[in-house]
Amino acid sequence: MKTAAGAINYCKNSKAARCAFLDRSIDLAHLARYTKGNSAVERELLFRFQKKATYYFKTMSSAKDSAVWDEAARNLQSAASAAGAWRILASAEQASRLPNEVNAPERVTLLARLDEEIREASAFIHGVM
Repeated sequence: MKTAAGAINYCKNSKAARCAFLDRSIDLAHLARYTKGNSAVERELLFRFQKKATYYFKTMSSAKDSAVWDEAARNLQSAASAAGAWRILASAEQASRLPNEVNAPERVTLLARLDEEIREASAFIHGVM
């Protein structure tokens, strides 16, 4: 399985205008491979991902120390990877590399992007469930 960073590098080096697996909030082909095509498992995984993504985002948003931020970012990476949410995975990977300052301006920017990505994924999930 490709990491989000690998997917982004592939897109930048590709002649294609957009990469198919980054066009959607959730990579359904990945999800089908991951669940061996079991639609009930896919729905359960998407439902759990939606809850986990929201929870980890809220945890990151209210993090008062770097350890809490880092743990939530790593957990969000795992959840996004399982669901095929590559944009969220890329943002969570970036979050884990940010400076350890709680009030770093990069965190505010990243949280705004994550919020949008998670909302898009939730809307997409709602549309396919």
